[in-house]
Amino acid sequence: GNLSAAIGREALATPTGAYYRVKHKEVRDMHAALNEVGILYATMMVHDGWNEPGPLSVSVKEGRTTRRLPVIQRSGLAESGHAIAIVGYTKEGFIIQNSWGPGWGARGFALLPYEDYLLHATDVWVAQLGVPLSVDLWNPAGKGAADSVSGLYRAGRNIPLSEVRPYVMDLGNNGELSETGDYWTTESDLRRLFAETIPKATQGWDKRRVMLYLHGGLNSERDAAKRIVAFRDVCLANQIYPLHIMWETGPLETLGSILGDLFTKADERAGGRFMEGMREAKDRLLEITAAPIGGPMWSEMKENAWRASDHRKQQGGMQLLAKHAKEVLGAASAATRAQWELHVVAHSAGSILAAHAMPHLTNLGIAFKTLQFFAPAIRVDEFKDYMLAPIKQGLCPMPSFYVLNEEQERAKDRSMGPYGKSLLWMVSNAFEDKRGTPILGMHHFLAKDRVLRDWLKQEDGGLPRVVVSPVTNAAGASTQSKTHGGFDNDPWSMNSVLYRILGRKPTREFTARDLQYE
Repeated sequence: GNLSAAIGREALATPTGAYYRVKHKEVRDMHAALNEVGILYATMMVHDGWNEPGPLSVSVKEGRTTRRLPVIQRSGLAESGHAIAIVGYTKEGFIIQNSWGPGWGARGFALLPYEDYLLHATDVWVAQLGVPLSVDLWNPAGKGAADSVSGLYRAGRNIPLSEVRPYVMDLGNNGELSETGDYWTTESDLRRLFAETIPKATQGWDKRRVMLYLHGGLNSERDAAKRIVAFRDVCLANQIYPLHIMWETGPLETLGSILGDLFTKADERAGGRFMEGMREAKDRLLEITAAPIGGPMWSEMKENAWRASDHRKQQGGMQLLAKHAKEVLGAASAATRAQWELHVVAHSAGSILAAHAMPHLTNLGIAFKTLQFFAPAIRVDEFKDYMLAPIKQGLCPMPSFYVLNEEQERAKDRSMGPYGKSLLWMVSNAFEDKRGTPILGMHHFLAKDRVLRDWLKQEDGGLPRVVVSPVTNAAGASTQSKTHGGFDNDPWSMNSVLYRILGRKPTREFTARDLQYE
């Protein structure tokens, strides 16, 4: 729980390189490997002579000094296995570093004769560290970068935890903090985040703006981490501190693959023309097939979103976030609190997480300034149940929506395998309790609902409250996303988000290159 940014940067200076097995019976090969790298890792069968090396010893030169090393002398049967490090050699044998403490041998070192080694060695490996990489090639001083460092990570398999740790809270099962996997968060991390990291990063800003970004339910941890890095530099350049809620949604991420597997054989038998000319029938068949698989997954994800804000042991991630934020803000003066602003952006299922978190987000003691939804996957009735009251009470701002047009909603989305429509159609027709359940992010449901239709006619600071793709060249009201999952890949959408948070054109805008994650 004590991994800091400084420790993370130091760890990056010793990256993993390559490792190879050495033929452990070829002593000359081992000599060459030791000359190249300086250390080998070996497993041995050990005998009683290992317990207390000596009394025989040999002289070993180390630079200008010479020291005596006790010799491991064969005694009894070699009946147990052990792992050791080989750190050098002499004409008599290998220099061994053992793990039995400084009281063993000469401060943990001894000499193992070649004969003993050849009789009892079982395996040897050599590892070579990688070359440390500079991630700020164009900007050594860390200021005024001409480009986002996110581009440097596109070819990488995983984003290092140290790069995202100050900008993420990772949620796992039951909405609790996740302390496993590639990315994890502890309560001490949250305490440090609000007590030290965010105040230090926002010092000197005209407004301390925190953008809480709630990721959608189909994002893998790896993809979410890439977005965190991509958002970071542009947001900070605009005096916006991005804090991402990354939540592990488990097998739901693989639903598209499951659907693909179910229908691959049928499509192959049909020569790629499975149910050709019957698109609606094919989609309906997929919905019926997906319902018993995806429905329980969707329900579990929604329960995790609820538990994050209403955990019976007060261990929900959003509960803990609010707890530590309030501890810091509650101790601050009224003038200091007036400098802080909260801005919430939620994508897809992130809207469900946001709705359940309203009691916490509206009770932080700072201004809740903007709420923006990308294709929200929350049901219309649940949105009304959880959010209309705090909106009417002035505790929560009225949200702005970025949605696909109906033609785009009905277009094939690659994240859904062979299904011919967007994720929200699948949610509406298969994952919820009733087919055709109204979903907030679907344009035709927004247009049909009388309460929402009248309410959404109002403007947001002179900007339309609903932005229907595609719209370009409209400051603060543009999007070119063509798919449900494409909004946070789209610079038009992201620059509109920044515009509404700032109330003006961003100092630094997102470019297409910033948001190309692959």
